[in-house]
Amino acid sequence: TPLRDIGSNEQEAFTWQMSRLATLEAAMHDYLEEVPQQLCARLVKASEQEQRDILNTLNDLRAESATVVLPLLTAPYFPHAELAVTLLAVLPDAVFVIGDPANVDASIVGAHQRVSDGRQIGLEGGDVDR
Repeated sequence: TPLRDIGSNEQEAFTWQMSRLATLEAAMHDYLEEVPQQLCARLVKASEQEQRDILNTLNDLRAESATVVLPLLTAPYFPHAELAVTLLAVLPDAVFVIGDPANVDASIVGAHQRVSDGRQIGLEGGDVDR
């Protein structure tokens, strides 16, 4: 019957697509492992718009980028500081210490918060415990 032929054709197409994806899996995995380093290398020299795109992509990938992003945040003017801090905040074990450890400016940045939503915490003896 014609319905059986359509089902068979769809099954064959699905099987072919899945085998093709399985073939590409290793290449996609390698690409996703390598691209964060390439994006970080490009970030410093990129235009402002491209920097925004790169920071968003690094955020989507949850890529380690602190070694490149932190120096950008120390520049007198970095137009994407809020986005950069948000990127750093999603990394595992992200901790921000600004200034004297005895008076730490701490900010937990979520998708609905702004970087300026910080608070100062006074610590006795300058010790920080996890």
